[in-house]
Amino acid sequence: MLVVLTALTLSVLVWGVFQLVVSNYFLEFTIQEVHAMFVSHGLVCAVLLSAWAAFFILRSRKKFEAEIAEKEAQFDDRMAQAEKMAAIGQIAAGVAHQLNTPLGSIMLTAEMIAEEVNGNAELKEESRKIIRNANYCKGVVRNLLLYAKPQKQEFKEESVCFIIRRTVSLFDHEMKKRGIRMNMSVDCKECAVFCNGNLIEQLIFNLLQNAVDAQPNGGEISIRTIIPGDGSLKISVRDAGPGISGDVLPHIFEPFYTTKSVEKGTGLGLAIAKRIAEDHGGVIDVESAGKGSSFTVTLPARPASPTPAGAPHFHDHA
Repeated sequence: MLVVLTALTLSVLVWGVFQLVVSNYFLEFTIQEVHAMFVSHGLVCAVLLSAWAAFFILRSRKKFEAEIAEKEAQFDDRMAQAEKMAAIGQIAAGVAHQLNTPLGSIMLTAEMIAEEVNGNAELKEESRKIIRNANYCKGVVRNLLLYAKPQKQEFKEESVCFIIRRTVSLFDHEMKKRGIRMNMSVDCKECAVFCNGNLIEQLIFNLLQNAVDAQPNGGEISIRTIIPGDGSLKISVRDAGPGISGDVLPHIFEPFYTTKSVEKGTGLGLAIAKRIAEDHGGVIDVESAGKGSSFTVTLPARPASPTPAGAPHFHDHA
């Protein structure tokens, strides 16, 4: 439509110029006739230009309305998600209040039993199972609180290099026991970002825990920082495990989705990592083609409006 209107307008203008040339050099129209000719062509041009302007305005309006509708839908989705998280947070807080005291009592009793039954190996092992399962339940409650009921945390410029090195050191014993090699390539000169250090440490901890769990019989973990040059910072954590199957990959960041045994994970570790990245204005991506998996976190130098999903700092199995 736009092309047609433009072509018609140009045609009228060209025809008017052509008639002017003809009138001057061949037909010798009177001034009144030339004036009438220009008025008629001017009216036609005005109509065509008005039609062109109306079309342009209509198209712009439709585009604007579509953008508004999309933003409203996104806002509604965010509000629905916020309401859902608020409801889950209230439930989690209630569950934590109701369960933490009896779980603590169960763990204390089981520890006392384990200490008193030195001559009964079977009973001692059963006591340890009780302790492990109680710890798992407490971990679920803590992770659920961290995921669903954020508390405000201060953002400031932090050295991600320092955070990475500090977090990696927490896995020294576990990696040595499993025969896992750690390769670090971290630029400590240009890795400062505006963030909450405790939350970024939790994010990196969860990714490293996931990489360790993927290699129970030894392997390799690579962690590195990438500076794209646009003010952002990328943190990549790669393991040499069996990889993630195609049917699992789309659900990898969903809360409570896990392929691990009950004792090894709550299914919230990667969901929490994703939430922390997003609340810092960043994103987290995963690639797993064949053997090994790679998680890449992209953090902006300074989020436009940080809305941290902070919570008390703790570490737990992902």
